Amino acid sequence: MPETMLAVVKPEAAPGADIRQMPVPQIGPDDVLVKVKVASVCGTDLHIYNWDQWAQNRIKPPLIPGHEFCGHVVATGKNVTVVKEEVVATPEAVAADAAATPAEPEVIKKGKQETEGEGAEAPADKKAEKKEKK
Repeated sequence: MPETMLAVVKPEAAPGADIRQMPVPQIGPDDVLVKVKVASVCGTDLHIYNWDQWAQNRIKPPLIPGHEFCGHVVATGKNVTVVKEEVVATPEAVAADAAATPAEPEVIKKGKQETEGEGAEAPADKKAEKKEKK
């Protein structure tokens, strides 16, 4: 597994974003690591990129924005017992608040997420619960 991934990063409280190499997330015992294949841009991402009033009141850079992606599970934590090989993450599917998560090598963690890179970390129990409800 590579040590770094390509990610869109909001490095500071200003308009714009960067594409940077970031560390691949280290997963915890209740998490899964997702290799992101496709990511999408939504309205929240545009607010963050443009650094409008909405973003200025909510976002605390640095962070890796994004919460809509598809990918494959490539690693699981020791407590994970149920996991799907393919993952589709949207705010409805995984519970995402990218705006609340700093740009550290934790991508999706405890119901928060950062994506738009090559890797993403997700609490497996949250995914399993949401998939079973549908």
